[in-house]
Parts: sequence; C-alpha cells; structure tokens
Amino acid sequence: MATESAVGTVGRSSAWMVEAALGFLWIVLGVAVLAWPEATIRVVAVLLGLGLLAVGVIRVLLGLVAGRRLGSIVVGVVLAVGGVLCLADVATGKGALAFLVAALWVIDGAAELVLAVGARGSDRIWLFVVGGLTVVAGIAFLVWPQLSLASIVLTISIAAIVIGFCQIGFAASLRRSGA
Repeated sequence: MATESAVGTVGRSSAWMVEAALGFLWIVLGVAVLAWPEATIRVVAVLLGLGLLAVGVIRVLLGLVAGRRLGSIVVGVVLAVGGVLCLADVATGKGALAFLVAALWVIDGAAELVLAVGARGSDRIWLFVVGGLTVVAGIAFLVWPQLSLASIVLTISIAAIVIGFCQIGFAASLRRSGA
C-alpha cells in the first residue's frame, strides 16, 4: 500500500483520504471489469498485441544493431507479426491471450511434475498434485479458451474489489489512529 508515499506527499492528516480514494478506485475498477467483461478482454488483447509488436521490433533492432544471431531477428519478426495480427483482429488477440494463459499453465505444471520426480516425502505428493492439476487446467483452457478468458476477467474483478475494500479498511484504521 502506498501509505509512505501518500503521507509524504499529502501530509499525515489526510493520508487516510488518499487511501480511501484508492480503495474506492479499486472497487470501481473491479465493478467495471465485472460489468463489461468483453471490453476488458478486448483491452487486454490490444495490450498484448502492442506488447508483442514492441518486443518484436526491439528484438529485430537489437539483432541488426548488436549483431545478435539470426534466430533473434527471426523471433522478433514472428513476435511483431503476431502483435500486428492481434491489433488487426481483436479476436486473434483474444485467442492469443487464451493460448498464452493455457501454455503457461501447462509449462508450469510440467515443471512442478519434474520437481516432484526428484522430491521426497509429502513434498513429492503435493508437487505431483499441484503439477497435475495445473497441467489439466492448462489443457482445459486450450480446449475451452473462453473459459480462460472468463476466469481472467472474474479473477481481476474479484481481486480489485477485495483490494479496494481492504484499502478502505486501511484508510479507516489510519483515520482512527490520527495518521
């Protein structure tokens, strides 16, 4: 929480107001994401497209200027093209976002399973369970991409609302303590 920076900028007596305002903004964000899930997914897909385009261009430039390997240039071109495709067609961006979440979960789950092989005792069991469930969730997201996008929106909105209420609770505590 941004208490110290808020305290230094605004003064100790009004820090609680800044924290309460931040909490309110988090709640508004969470409700907005929940109210307009399709718009949220579109925004994230556009941001993904912009990010892929930027990273791709940077990789190509570094490959050309810094004399990096041809592979870096090729990866940069692929990323940039992917970014352009995401920006040209938001549905492609949404699909890429869903695929990215699914792929990361499958990779993370596989890493947990590899760790489980070398672990001992109850750690081994937990690593197998977590790894297996993560791989299954990733595969489910590959099969049903809308499920992953809906879960992202739901997670963002719930997290923002909970953070907002906690921030307001913190603001109330600051006000009671006279900070």
